[in-house]
Amino acid sequence: MKKALTALFAVLMLSGCSGNADDHKIRIFADSSVSGALEDVIESYKEENLIDIDITSGSTSRLLRKIEDGARCDIFIPSSKDPLAALEKENIITAGNSFPLLTDNVVLITSYDSNTTVKSFDTVTEASSLAMAREEEPLGSFAREILINLNVYKQVLNMKTNKCEDSYEVINSVAEGKSEVGICFESGALSNADKVRIITKSPRDSLNSDVLYSVALINDEDGAEPSNSVKSLYSYLDTPEAAQIFAGHEFGIYIGQTN
Repeated sequence: MKKALTALFAVLMLSGCSGNADDHKIRIFADSSVSGALEDVIESYKEENLIDIDITSGSTSRLLRKIEDGARCDIFIPSSKDPLAALEKENIITAGNSFPLLTDNVVLITSYDSNTTVKSFDTVTEASSLAMAREEEPLGSFAREILINLNVYKQVLNMKTNKCEDSYEVINSVAEGKSEVGICFESGALSNADKVRIITKSPRDSLNSDVLYSVALINDEDGAEPSNSVKSLYSYLDTPEAAQIFAGHEFGIYIGQTN
């Protein structure tokens, strides 16, 4: 009987004595292009912190809609800082509770064994087909911005274009031969170097802003500040230890972080 009571006490302690361990789970919504690296960062964090952390990955626009529709989320990592402005206006995040974390590049790719004649973004129309993220996605917006600034977007509109949800779907479209070339994030292309090769990076000045992954604290449903455990993980993402792991996944580290 004594052993049974001891075991019950341990379970209650782990669940915060509330009987609902789900209340103590930290939920992270992260763009799919960073989710693999994030999983390794979280594993490192959990070596010193006994806490349940759940990562939901997907396209930035889809995750943003979930948050705006009331999905429970503690930390949001989109592939652009732009969605954070909308969440700030809706009081879903508080001004100052976000920071840029990672940098990336936009690249033009083809399959590993391709003999494409495309050599640059401004000759992309030589390809038979193009994989590109949807316009509402940060990657899709970046891709269109590059093509517009290079004065080839109108010609691209006449191409066979496979619209994708995210960077990895672009990579898979190219790797599987569904698209001759594609526009994706450099980190994803480098992580899949056995499937695709980079033709070129986006030209200097073809983008009006840098490619930055930001991190934001999401307020509780009643507008309250996030818990200390959430803030602790949020801060850990901005440490040298986390930076080393992200860099190992081919991301650049934003210079000028909060720590």
